[in-house]
Amino acid sequence: MPSANIHSHHLDVVVVQKPSLHKFIRLFAKLLKDGSHVYDPHFHDIAGSKIDIVTSKLEYDQIDGEDQKKQKFKVAFQIDSFNLRQ
Repeated sequence: MPSANIHSHHLDVVVVQKPSLHKFIRLFAKLLKDGSHVYDPHFHDIAGSKIDIVTSKLEYDQIDGEDQKKQKFKVAFQIDSFNLRQ
């Protein structure tokens, strides 16, 4: 994420809606060319000190590389401490 800042004390998350193969190739080309992929409507960036992700439909997951049964998820990410020093 080009706008991410190590000093912001926020989590930066990028969500890319599943594009077609043609769209994926175009997005990847934009990423390599000039970074303009971040302006595509399929590309979403989110920043915050806490981010909750909730799925509305059943999704697969993996544990230690093993596929699990489809299920709905509610996952929370947050920063409890931030001890990066220069």
